[in-house]
Amino acid sequence: MADDFGRYESMRAGGASPQAVSREARREGLDAIARIRLLRSVYAMPFREAVELDALAAAEEAAILAAGLERRHVASHTPTAVLTRELDDSDFRPMSEFPWAWMWTDPRWNVIPPERLSRIRPLAESRAIPLHDRALAFFHALHLRSDLFSQIARCDDPGDDRSEAAKGWLRGLPPAEEEAVIVHFGREGVVLTDWATVCDYWDDLNYATPHLIAWPISEEWTLHHHDDRLTFGMRAGLES
Repeated sequence: MADDFGRYESMRAGGASPQAVSREARREGLDAIARIRLLRSVYAMPFREAVELDALAAAEEAAILAAGLERRHVASHTPTAVLTRELDDSDFRPMSEFPWAWMWTDPRWNVIPPERLSRIRPLAESRAIPLHDRALAFFHALHLRSDLFSQIARCDDPGDDRSEAAKGWLRGLPPAEEEAVIVHFGREGVVLTDWATVCDYWDDLNYATPHLIAWPISEEWTLHHHDDRLTFGMRAGLES
């Protein structure tokens, strides 16, 4: 079946550049293969040129997102605080409908006790998707803009019997156990939990996602896990 790129054809007809179309496709959740196919179809672009342009657009998008952390906010009025304000039960989805629930409910992996599982609350997609760009902003800032952080610490987490060391490292970081934490698994996969749960069930939280990004509603810090490496950054110059 032919790809339906009508929306992007309209963008091109309206004068949008290939980079702008690639960035929009990325925001819409298209993976690299789909974006390259899109560029080749909409702009009649050779394969190599499409690959290079998509990489350029990705770098530009990363810089734009990272720059989103340049602005300082009062902790109670951060973008995350605004996006999560006045949550009620309708803003969460049942654990049974969450794609990553098997990590915490399937006996083949682990079954988290009910009283602790209740502290991991999956957000409905309508609430999760708006937080996706904020997660990417933290990710790119942490790796591209060290000037935005007063402290950056790293720890190797091989996921074997040394994982207890990683949990101990997490517990030694500044966040308080009761602090509310957003954990981002993917564009439509976000949970609200607390720092104690992140520390105690670290292995279960990071198991099935290549990039786990966590941060508090105050946006004072962020945590990223990828390729057996934990990176923690404390934001610089935030107002309290």
